[in-house]
This record gives sequence, structure tokens and C-alpha cells, in this order.
Amino acid sequence: MALAAHAMVISCSTDDITYNEVDGLNDFSFGPNRTMLETTDFKDTSGAKTRMSGLKDGSISMSGDYESGDTNGQNIIRTGFDNGTTVYIRVLWNGTTGHKVAAIVESHEIKGSVDDKVTWTASIQFNGAPSAV
Repeated sequence: MALAAHAMVISCSTDDITYNEVDGLNDFSFGPNRTMLETTDFKDTSGAKTRMSGLKDGSISMSGDYESGDTNGQNIIRTGFDNGTTVYIRVLWNGTTGHKVAAIVESHEIKGSVDDKVTWTASIQFNGAPSAV
């Protein structure tokens, strides 16, 4: 069954206990991946590469309206960037179940132009494997 994206709840935490919803978001991406290691050797005559599974990795991107009054969600991410500390990101795909992961904020940007609203973007890298919640 398809899910409506507006039902998603994205929140963050500094301690993996108390989560605060990130306000103002209208775009979110959660991209786990795995390094693929090539194992093809010189004696392989199949004409095709062989591979093995390597380490898990992933990234998160989020963007939306800059909420200057959001003293919890967006602020936790900005502070995590400023201090280089681990933040925990939790996404509940249907509002109740989903994934969480420890992460490090790679960048965040606040942007505005004279004819548009002020927006906010963050790029976050996994710091471990995601787990189901």
C-alpha cells in the first residue's frame, strides 16, 4: 500500500531518548547503501565481475522552510553541525513505524532571496547502521 509523505514524522535527538520533531520540512531523503567490493581475479574466465558485500553506509538530506522559532528540531541539527557531535535521526514513515540512525551533520544552509521565503537544508551522514523502530 502506498504511503502519503505528509504522514511522515521526522525527529532528532542528542541522546537517542528524547526526540524532537523537525519543523518546517517539506522534502526528506533517507538513503542507506552498502559498499560493493570487487573480487574478480586474473584467473576469472567468466567475462563478468564478481563482488562481495562491504560496509553499510548512508546519508540523509532534508529541506524546507527555515523555522527561526524551532528551538528543538532544526536547532539540534544546527548545533550538531557546530559542535561536530552525533545526532540521532528518526523517521516514522507512516507516523508510527520507521527507522532511526546515529549520524553526523555534514552541512546545513539557510537561504533566502528577496522574492521568496527563507529555506533551510541539511546534509547528514550515517554514523552506524540504521535500526527499525
